[in-house]
Amino acid sequence: MISKNRFINEINESFSALIFTYKNVGMDTLHYYYLDESELRRIQDVIRSGVFLLQTCNRVELYIHGDKARDKAKILLKYIEDLHHGKLKLNDTVIREGIEAIKHLFYVASGVDSIAVGEYEILNQIKCAIASAKKIGTTDRYLEKLVDRSLKVGRVARTKTNISKGKVGIYSLALEKIKEVVENINSVEILILGAGEIGSKMSELLYKEGVKNVTIMNRTESKAVELAQKYGYKGIKLDLSKIKDYDVAISAISGIREKIELTDNKPKVMVDLSVPPLFAGNNVLTLSDLQDFSTMNMANRLEELPKIDKIVDEGVNEFIEDYMKEIQNEIISKMLNNVEKIREEEVNKAKKELMKR
Repeated sequence: MISKNRFINEINESFSALIFTYKNVGMDTLHYYYLDESELRRIQDVIRSGVFLLQTCNRVELYIHGDKARDKAKILLKYIEDLHHGKLKLNDTVIREGIEAIKHLFYVASGVDSIAVGEYEILNQIKCAIASAKKIGTTDRYLEKLVDRSLKVGRVARTKTNISKGKVGIYSLALEKIKEVVENINSVEILILGAGEIGSKMSELLYKEGVKNVTIMNRTESKAVELAQKYGYKGIKLDLSKIKDYDVAISAISGIREKIELTDNKPKVMVDLSVPPLFAGNNVLTLSDLQDFSTMNMANRLEELPKIDKIVDEGVNEFIEDYMKEIQNEIISKMLNNVEKIREEEVNKAKKELMKR
């Protein structure tokens, strides 16, 4: 019987995480660390290990499983540096190893490490990230076990604590700040720039709030129309010159190199959820601003952190058990395969002997 401590030592050697978030590299430079599908495939070719990428508007995190995982994290860091030379703040990089890497993912899933502490969106983002990793073949079954356990930890944290009590998500927080600026959100014209994940979330949130005067702009007009029709809104092609026609604008687009200066207090409020921020002006709220507002309102949720610590520690112990079972199943499978191979060889020998007679 292999001891539990040996499995823990093996976990510490075979898991690592490379972490870039709004905390250590800042919102203004985080987009430089973003990786596309082809880059992720090349990363796996470089380190020849399982890789899981969790990439959101406020984090880029790479989880690695394989021999000498810390060394591979350093190789990966050098690769990313070469990929985006001169734009990265690599001195601020965080590398976590073994149990600490696992704990970090569990805290992320619990909502503790989010801009809006306790938000729910991260759970779906983790699900989508592992589905993508499976689709392109960069993950392995040990990382999949880790992600599965992180989702369970995240759900337990929200059912057994008040970490997610009240309106905690970035999108909900954005809506609350809009309502502070405009007297009646149902009497103003609202524009959403972008029909992707963020645009979809904000559209759904406004719809549930009962807001009807919403227009969705997108580079591909058909996507704007498709999303708009879902909620009875209007969908049109992206035209930044029309922003001033609206009272409220929410930006969720990227790919524009120069910042756009808003003047004349029109729209009355611009919520810029783009990374990096695209708009500037006195009436612009960015993700960093929303982070500040969230921090001021999170005192009650922080009281839940000791409970979260306990849930995360329990999750780590459960993952160690998951890992032990996976290793043991692998050993048993190899043994059975060897037994079957030996049986086949013996049967073939017996057949040959019979044929000689």
